[in-house]
Parts: sequence; structure tokens; C-alpha cells
Amino acid sequence: MNRARKPAKETEMSTTPNDILMRACKLQMETAAGMIEALTQSAKQMIEAQASGNPQELWRLQNEWATASVEKTIAYWRECCDIALAAQSSIAGQLSEQMRLPGVQGPGSATGQVALLDMMDSAYKRWLESTRQFYSAPKVAAPQVRQPAKS
Repeated sequence: MNRARKPAKETEMSTTPNDILMRACKLQMETAAGMIEALTQSAKQMIEAQASGNPQELWRLQNEWATASVEKTIAYWRECCDIALAAQSSIAGQLSEQMRLPGVQGPGSATGQVALLDMMDSAYKRWLESTRQFYSAPKVAAPQVRQPAKS
């Protein structure tokens, strides 16, 4: 199909709605094809960048990534635990100093001061007894569900 090109004036004058529609469709198809080509090319490049042809190399890369991730996670939680431990030690030390009562003989206290652990143990035992009393309260049975009468 070898058509001779018509002069521009003649082409513009003979443009029909079908010609405009065909050009628009052709432009859309070319754009879609260009987009598909770009996506395919980028996907191919991504695969080449991410993967190796050697399964052992892939396993090594995955292992390095996972090991680094686990090490960072462990270091984070270790730091959190160290901070919490330091805070608890500081609070316990302050409470220990505050709770010393001169002249009171406590169990295991040769110097006449009540040990902090004895006081904490006593408070825990009272809490435990209260909890046991709470949970030993009579239980109310769940309401019975009536079954529909069979016809």
C-alpha cells in the first residue's frame, strides 16, 4: 500500500471524523505499547539487579540480610532491657533508702531495720490473698438457652 502523500491543505480539508478517530486510537495504542515496553524493561532490570543465577549466592544474600536484621532486633531489645533494668534498680535503691525504719526489728534484720524485700513480700501476700478471695466468689451459671419446639 504505497500512497502518495497529499499536500497538507488537501489532507486537512479531507479529514473525516473516522480519520480523527483512527488517529486517536492509533495514538492510544502506541502509548499503551510504550508503557508496556517500559514496564517490561524495568521488570527485567529489577530481576537482574535482585537475583543471581546461582542458588547458593541467593541463599548467602538472604542469610546475610536475615542475620543483620536479627542482630539489629536483638541489640534494640537488649538496649531496652538495659534501660528498664537501670530504671528499676534506681527506683529499688531509692525505695530501699526511704523504707529503712530505725529501731524496728524485722525478720532477718540484725541491724534493727526492716528489709525492703520483707516489706515487698508482705504486700505481695496481701495482694495474693485479696485476689484469691475475689476469684473464689460464687460463680453465677450462664442462662440456659431455650431450644425451639420441634414440630
